Amino acid sequence: MKNGESEGFGSVFYEDKENKNALTCEYFRYNDSTGNGFATKRAVMMDYSQTDTLWMHSDTLRIETFYINTDSTYRKVHAYHKVRAFRVDVQAVCDSLVVNSQDSCATMYKDPIVWYGPNRQLLGEVIKVYSNDSTIRLARVIGQALGVEMMPDSTHFNQLSSREMRAYFVDGAARMGEAIGNVQSIYYPVDEKDTIMIGHNYLETDTMRMFISEERQLQRIWACKSTATMYPVTQIPPQKLKLANFAWFPHIRPVDKNDIFVWRGKGSAYELKEIKRSAPPLQKLSKPTPEVAVEETTSEETPPTPPETSLTEASTEETAVEETATEENTDTP
Repeated sequence: MKNGESEGFGSVFYEDKENKNALTCEYFRYNDSTGNGFATKRAVMMDYSQTDTLWMHSDTLRIETFYINTDSTYRKVHAYHKVRAFRVDVQAVCDSLVVNSQDSCATMYKDPIVWYGPNRQLLGEVIKVYSNDSTIRLARVIGQALGVEMMPDSTHFNQLSSREMRAYFVDGAARMGEAIGNVQSIYYPVDEKDTIMIGHNYLETDTMRMFISEERQLQRIWACKSTATMYPVTQIPPQKLKLANFAWFPHIRPVDKNDIFVWRGKGSAYELKEIKRSAPPLQKLSKPTPEVAVEETTSEETPPTPPETSLTEASTEETAVEETATEENTDTP
């Protein structure tokens, strides 16, 4: 160590027992005085603060420390590119990720996808996850949000699309979901006795809320003014089976902690396209015509010069005067 600078090669292992996380890589550099460093070459970050360990890999991991050695100290961890994470109950992929200890928020950028449970998938332009003491309390999907759940028959899918989605958690379990703006949903009600699908429900609205029980079962759905259509299972139009932005990526999902090193992208054909929001029209105001002050003319001042008259107009006026004089002479006895 020199000037607070540490450097490691080969099988590097770093552990923070207080916060219950660790880091492994093949190259590591860290400055003790600034609190800044980075890791690369098979870099893996582990969080074992929960029952199951979370494993996350990216090409590079970089850490920044702000207001070091003060009561206001906080850190940012940047992971880029080709981020893949695995835990038994949740998996995720994205291009880059930022974890901010100041607000306990992890933000996933560029085509993020999150899987939870055996058959549920969530994606959007940006995904933010907020935690308290490493326990999730709120998740937000911002821009082109899409939630998909595969039904037991592996053919039909519950689907929810909106401009933004939010999920609220209690003790780490989701208890309410909210979809905001341009909401479209496809939902298959199931008979609780024999788990047979009753029908196909298509709905459009502006805001929808879903309340979930402690057993992770959907209790009820609330929506503001909406338009809905119910089809019997045997009469579902083929074009109504999936929403226009439907996407399902089981082949990308990490299957274990070793699979985080194998990058599998969605492909350019399935990447979310950035939607350009049109700017509000600018009001164009015409400039007011400046008032011209009219000066009063006195007898001593030179009178204003009359406007110039063209030669054609002048000759016409002279001819008219001559004709008038001739008419007057003719009338005189």
